[in-house]
Amino acid sequence: MIASIKSSVESYFESFGLFVFDRPLRVLAASLSLVAFLAWQIPAIRVDTSSEALLQKNDPSLQAYNNFRDQFGRSELLIVAISSADIFSVAFVRRLQAFQDEIESKVPYVREVTSLINVRDTRGEGDELVVTGFLENWREPGTDFQQLKKRAAASHLFRNYLLSADMGTTAVVIETEAAIAADDSESLLDGFENSENFGMTPEVTRRARYFSRRKP
Repeated sequence: MIASIKSSVESYFESFGLFVFDRPLRVLAASLSLVAFLAWQIPAIRVDTSSEALLQKNDPSLQAYNNFRDQFGRSELLIVAISSADIFSVAFVRRLQAFQDEIESKVPYVREVTSLINVRDTRGEGDELVVTGFLENWREPGTDFQQLKKRAAASHLFRNYLLSADMGTTAVVIETEAAIAADDSESLLDGFENSENFGMTPEVTRRARYFSRRKP
């Protein structure tokens, strides 16, 4: 039995070798065509490395997680670290404000951007709890940036969250929408026009796809 199979395989390879030998140009052209076709498809290759891709679509854990994302957004955040010799200066804060404004206006599917520009500053003053924007008055003349730096350094809400321990790096935290419209494939910027579609009503949820899922 094994000898018969071995003989058949050897006979097949012999016939194939003779076929290639008799038609070298045709075989070469066919091989190059196949390689070219496969190379042409390389940009279309998509690899989904997310943990939810390991679960079936009807898995109860995945469905519960998707319901959570519909209501509260994504658990993943994008963090941009920016280093400067003097973070607490008018020049740096002005550039940071422009950078955040550009993200909010040009990057699609952004739910919220948090930085020193708009982070809340919660502190106690006597018997009062004061909640303000940390840099809400930075444009006003006479703003004491050194005092702001000391306050930030003393706050556990700022250090190792939006500011590094040495106060030389600050972070911009970007939260994206949980899902995008399933038929939104023409342009990434179209997301701004359809931003009202992210109310996550049952009808919209059925037409949405999550960022971590490969587009069908």
